[in-house]
Amino acid sequence: MGNRRRERNSPIVDDLLLNSRPPIKLYDLTYFENEEQFLEGTGSLVLDRINKIAYCCLSARTHEKVIDVWAQITGYQTCIFHAYDENHRAIYHTNVMMNIGDTFVIICLSAIKNKTEKQKVVNYLSNKSKKIIIPITIEQLNNFVGNSLQIKNIYGVSVMCLSETAYKSLSDDQKKVLMKACPGGFAIVDYSVIEKARGGSVRCSLLEFYPTRVN
Repeated sequence: MGNRRRERNSPIVDDLLLNSRPPIKLYDLTYFENEEQFLEGTGSLVLDRINKIAYCCLSARTHEKVIDVWAQITGYQTCIFHAYDENHRAIYHTNVMMNIGDTFVIICLSAIKNKTEKQKVVNYLSNKSKKIIIPITIEQLNNFVGNSLQIKNIYGVSVMCLSETAYKSLSDDQKKVLMKACPGGFAIVDYSVIEKARGGSVRCSLLEFYPTRVN
């Protein structure tokens, strides 16, 4: 978490505030750090932007108190839950275990151990977000399938961007569902060096800050 705070770059923020059109407003929630409460941006939150729902698994990097303030500011509903890996360690970022596309969601439901929470997440995804659920296993989570992202190419066609490790982990049935949702196919990137160094995968690098194009 200390690494994340050191990554904060005031000149970049200042430039965005100065040059963004339309203008953007800054909401500074860094005071929560004094209480050891955190919300690490696009890692902690997986957003259904169409329906304004934020999915968040709680961990040492994602605290409910900060989520609540963020939700009040943005007007998002929240679906908050706990998720764990095979060693019962809290999954530190929500984007490790799930991603949301236009019509689908990839999610490791088996990581949500509490049955009530799991059913709540399924209900939100099915009934409020209205997404096709593509469940993945813990093994696929560890192969970074959850850390993928649907983007659009220069022709406006949906493409599924993921690492080579993640692609190889997908089943044939999962690939068929994704191909239907992403007619532009798969953009597959060798991220093995970063993944082995525990630096995340494709979505961690792309984030969702700027339009991303693939030729």
